[in-house]
Amino acid sequence: MKHLFGSSEREVLLTGIVSWLRTHIDSFDPPQEDDILNVAPEEIRPDKRRKAFGELGAALRLTMRVPELAQNPEIRWLINEWVNLAKRRQIFFDVRRRVHLFPQCAVAYAVLKALGHPVEEVGQLLQTVLNRGFIDRVEISAWHKLDIKYYLDSAGLQHGFADDVTLLNESTLTRLPNLPYATTYDLYGLTHLLFHFSDFGLKDLRPLLGRHFEQIRRYAGLALSMCLSMQDWDLTAELLMSRICLSVSDNLLDREAAHALCEYQQSTGFLPGRAWMEGTIDGEGARDRDEQEFFDVYHPTLLGLFLICCDAQTR
Repeated sequence: MKHLFGSSEREVLLTGIVSWLRTHIDSFDPPQEDDILNVAPEEIRPDKRRKAFGELGAALRLTMRVPELAQNPEIRWLINEWVNLAKRRQIFFDVRRRVHLFPQCAVAYAVLKALGHPVEEVGQLLQTVLNRGFIDRVEISAWHKLDIKYYLDSAGLQHGFADDVTLLNESTLTRLPNLPYATTYDLYGLTHLLFHFSDFGLKDLRPLLGRHFEQIRRYAGLALSMCLSMQDWDLTAELLMSRICLSVSDNLLDREAAHALCEYQQSTGFLPGRAWMEGTIDGEGARDRDEQEFFDVYHPTLLGLFLICCDAQTR
């Protein structure tokens, strides 16, 4: 099967993304958790920097599946920096009481195991929290349940989340919202469900999705066309990944969308977010503008790396 990117196109995209990530690694730095003692543990909640740190780890985890990426010296540098940040910032500090941080801690623990840096005592702490019968019983969407379940399974932790068939039937995949009225939240739900049901494209989704499979493939294609026309590069990248998860290959729409991502990659390596495209980043002072730009562009840029990994491992 053909790849989405030509070899030179892929190399330029990858080199730019990795260079931007290296340059901005300090912006992914999470809080020093063991210094936060003036807030009740139950009140400590995820923030955007913790989220960015976890998502960088999740992207680096996927690079380990692609031998040429796993051996890339620049990516190895990023992995070492991410692991060092995780250790230095004590990201699992008081995880038994900081229950709102549990999902991000579960992702980080699964990433550390995949990167060859397991911390067994952390696994025991996370399992203790799960054994209380709270984390896997909170009323949240099927999408968010599957997000947590995916990384708990990856980490080898026991939980009470439902099986994939049950979560599928609870999700919108079996009753997709009319696309003209679908929100960005709906589309992120679609993509994340497909990512984690398929293990980012490694599992064939036909047996699970059954009679819904072709309808979901058509829907994802229409959604991709819509997001491409809107120049929403974040959702364009996610939907391209979803199409890989749905075994779409050698498709003109997908190749055009991948080419457009490459065309809009900026000279410093990032892929632009919505605010950047709209020209609405206007913080007070250079530092504020730089921070706004970082939080606008880091996610589509990371998705570029996810997409390269998915395309390489399944084609």
